[in-house]
Amino acid sequence: LMAININEALKAKHTCIVADTGGGKTAAAKLLSEIFGEHVALFDIYNNYRYDGRKSKNNKFNGLGGRKVHTYYDRKSFVKNFIEAWQSGKRFVVAYSPTHDKPMTQDELLKCRRDELEWFGQLMWEAFDGNRELYVGVEELAKLVQSIGKDSSIIGEIATGARAFGGILVTLFQRKQEVPKTIWN
Repeated sequence: LMAININEALKAKHTCIVADTGGGKTAAAKLLSEIFGEHVALFDIYNNYRYDGRKSKNNKFNGLGGRKVHTYYDRKSFVKNFIEAWQSGKRFVVAYSPTHDKPMTQDELLKCRRDELEWFGQLMWEAFDGNRELYVGVEELAKLVQSIGKDSSIIGEIATGARAFGGILVTLFQRKQEVPKTIWN
């Protein structure tokens, strides 16, 4: 499957948020409401956007700028709920924070996270519809890429081709030197 309804008139709105560890990347994403639109899907390996319904709705650090984030930890739950939200046409924020049942080495965990990001990105690509915008946020991108050159992954494809289908990529990472030029440019 592929993105549909190409619309070359759509403006490029991709955003990179870069700061050192503890520099406020996630806080900026939460506080700068203009970064994300009505329909948002996040790839969030650390569950940074979790929403606590017991906290004040005016707390901008809860969820995504105070917006409720529905977080899912497995593919089946995420895809089911993302599709329902996307088809509803209503405003939403969903996050995919994949968890793993068995202990893994760092290398195994990295490969697993990369596979999950590729799966997530492919799902987003298939959902892009030039009739409306879909914001795709990727936390800690530098930890998930394999090259600093041309990015031939689905995230690289989203960075270079999604604009015309209403896809808007928002990436957060610590050092631009560790991210493919495809994203950074």
